[in-house]
Amino acid sequence: MGHLMILLPTLKRFYSFTSQWNLGLKCQKLGLAILSYLRGIFKPPNDVLNLADNEEYKKRFATLYSHLLGTSATFYSWKGLQKKDYEPLYGRAKYFWGSVLIALQNEWVISIAKCFEKSSYSRRNEVISVHALLRHYLRRHIDSSKADKVKALLKKHKKVISNIYQLRHKLAHIDAKYFDNPSEFLKKYPVDYGEVEDLLADFADLLSSLNPESGVGYSLDNYVKTPEWEAGDVMDEINFYVQEEKKHLDRFSAGETDDPFLLPRKTP
Repeated sequence: MGHLMILLPTLKRFYSFTSQWNLGLKCQKLGLAILSYLRGIFKPPNDVLNLADNEEYKKRFATLYSHLLGTSATFYSWKGLQKKDYEPLYGRAKYFWGSVLIALQNEWVISIAKCFEKSSYSRRNEVISVHALLRHYLRRHIDSSKADKVKALLKKHKKVISNIYQLRHKLAHIDAKYFDNPSEFLKKYPVDYGEVEDLLADFADLLSSLNPESGVGYSLDNYVKTPEWEAGDVMDEINFYVQEEKKHLDRFSAGETDDPFLLPRKTP
């Protein structure tokens, strides 16, 4: 390693020399490529510099905790709007509801992928994800049994996490092949909603195992049952208004009122 580290200043001089005497762009590009590669190899991971401090781990855990809860709430809000009975209501404001439903779906897909990101960024602790915290946790924490529980949960849900991660890339980058034929991609990387719910159901155990404090348990009903119920309640209220609107139109047809609209119309 010592010999390779000596190459860094040598390559810098090589690049400067070729640039000064105009020996060709190819030589310069080769020197830069090697220099960039070696810098990547010898770049010290951020956890060595920052994450030794337990307070830093606590802050990162708190951030992940917030994102996991938000992911669960978003998924169940979206799920609560999936009933076929709601489709006629969506047709009354198709642009609005189309935007809402797509936004919610994209959000929970991308959020799950971010929370479980496993990449060079997570290895260097440059992002906050389960894998990044687990890597730090294994290095710094004395309770390896909790880390083993996290690894077991990741293994249990490996398939659905991996497929969601693949889908996230396609959505985030507006991948041309995916949008030309999304069904073909989903055959290869299917995302089963039941498996997604199984993953979300294990969020409580996941958080308990990642928590730097011992003996902390979680109940996530407010981020599972409540969002789904609220979504249904909103749709019930809209449906109630629609039925009242029909009754009002019947009264208008019968000459019982001069205004065909139940509520005053606003000018766009």
